Amino acid sequence: MADKNTRYRDLLAPGPEVFEALASEVMGNLPSHFKDWVENVIVRVEDFPDDDMMEELGLNSRYELLGLYHCADLMQADPLVEGEEDQIFLFRRAILDYWAENEDSLSAIIAHVLIHEIGQNFNLSEEEGRQIEEQATRTGGRALH
Repeated sequence: MADKNTRYRDLLAPGPEVFEALASEVMGNLPSHFKDWVENVIVRVEDFPDDDMMEELGLNSRYELLGLYHCADLMQADPLVEGEEDQIFLFRRAILDYWAENEDSLSAIIAHVLIHEIGQNFNLSEEEGRQIEEQATRTGGRALH
């Protein structure tokens, strides 16, 4: 009889492509009125926040931040410069660390981070965020509360 742990032996941590696919699924499941708010927002997957983000936010550890909504500076926006759109960063390594320490699905954690970041930017109440999260995770794991 094979060791029950054999099936995990060759597994790798989910890469950026998996995070992008899960984020896309979450974004696709957002309520239509909420989706309109973020139709031009770019979701980026990075392993960690960069040094500038760390300094600006006063972070001591790269694992402190799971996600970040970065608003474009409209006063300096140049349509010819790439990266002038609003962006939501998902920090893969920090999310994986959180996932390893909790019992929530990776899909639910990514949904929670995305909706939390969007909610902060659009001043949603905690209850509104929960409702949107429940709808966005209807095909995935359970929502975090």
